[in-house]
Amino acid sequence: MEYTCYTFTLENFSEENSEILIALLGELPFEMFETKDSSVFAYMLTLLDHEGIEQEINKLKAVVSFDFEKEKVITQNWNMEWESNFNPVVIEDKIYIRAEFHPPAAY
Repeated sequence: MEYTCYTFTLENFSEENSEILIALLGELPFEMFETKDSSVFAYMLTLLDHEGIEQEINKLKAVVSFDFEKEKVITQNWNMEWESNFNPVVIEDKIYIRAEFHPPAAY
């Protein structure tokens, strides 16, 4: 599945304004949201992205002031990406805890 990411930059960023924006965007076909730094990222299936969505988004500017841009998300194995962040744990050079996708300890 291909996704499109909309990046919203709020004019007056605050937790309250970002929550209001996310609540309003939740009425549109966005599936996931992420707040990072002073931006809100909203993701939707690309097949649901059309000109009418942007018109609906622009109507929300009457409630919260923001700019936005969009880009297609590169398709990748998100599970493998997630797993790569889990590093093995070594306890006192005696116990080595790892997931099966990590190589065995090289003592």
